[in-house]
Amino acid sequence: MSELYLIRHAQASFGAQNYDQLSDLGIKQSRLLGEYLSAQGLLFDHVITGSLNRQAQTVMGIRKTLSLPSIHTHLGFDEYPFQALSQSYTHTFPDDDLVQQLIAAPTDKKIFFRLLKKILLAWSNDEISASETWQSFQRRVYDAKTSLQELAGTDNRVLVVSSGGAICQFIGSILELSPERTFDLNLQMRNASISRMFFNQSSFFLSSFNGVPHLENLIDPSLITYA
Repeated sequence: MSELYLIRHAQASFGAQNYDQLSDLGIKQSRLLGEYLSAQGLLFDHVITGSLNRQAQTVMGIRKTLSLPSIHTHLGFDEYPFQALSQSYTHTFPDDDLVQQLIAAPTDKKIFFRLLKKILLAWSNDEISASETWQSFQRRVYDAKTSLQELAGTDNRVLVVSSGGAICQFIGSILELSPERTFDLNLQMRNASISRMFFNQSSFFLSSFNGVPHLENLIDPSLITYA
């Protein structure tokens, strides 16, 4: 059996003009993750990310203390186009109460997450459109999952750094969850979290989900973030 460490990128720049870069806290989270993996004596045979800058920066933080092989890219591990989806939802449902609340308080994360679930449900029901359909997103995550199975071997270990939506679609497909339950997982995802599973060429077996032992051990609640 092969082992997969599926990592969500560290905290990006929520509320900034360019979201796709790590915040100062995100840089620290990625470094602490690397220190934790190194302390566990882990070695990885393959490292894969999507094409996003925040994913690549997370790998850079990990590499400060953990030796890694060459990094490969698979677009199936990119996030869904949430900014385009948000714009589409706002255009389609301009009078939605949560839309109005977020306009009034654009950095309020609680409002953002409540609205995000409504946006994702509308997307999965074809009520809004963006550069990527829900079905296309599902297909490319499935393709990424299939590509991992091609790496299955004896006792090899794979590190993937991805984003919350892609990770939860990956896990949701394994657990055969509905879109709504998959989105519920998405809203729980912590930055720089670890989900582990074992896999072979035919199946994946989830071992743990959304763990942050490298952050919890420091007893500093400010290190644990969701956006």
